[in-house]
Amino acid sequence: MIVVWPKFHKYITFPGTRAITLWPLIILRDESSRQDQILIRHEQIHLRQQLEMLIILFYLWYVTEFLIRLLRSRHAHASYLSLAMEREAYDHEADPDYLQTRRLYAWSRYLMQPGARR
Repeated sequence: MIVVWPKFHKYITFPGTRAITLWPLIILRDESSRQDQILIRHEQIHLRQQLEMLIILFYLWYVTEFLIRLLRSRHAHASYLSLAMEREAYDHEADPDYLQTRRLYAWSRYLMQPGARR
């Protein structure tokens, strides 16, 4: 895991986001976010998801699921929050032991569950 906070983050992160994970990087909006263990753990969960899906499949799945959910809800933020991979990360970001006990493809349990996480 490589954590960076580049000056060009505004071209990589979306408005309102504090971080984005692009294998093998966690790109933070600002240096102070490096101390936020919950945020870092959330992004580490995404790193694990990316690795288990051989990286490129993660991005294909993520974008496809987002577009399908966006067509249904017509609201980008709600679509983002309802993504299976995001729901897994949000549900377990506060658990310091989660990555040690996480099963492969744990995000797939969220696919058939209705509604957004937050």
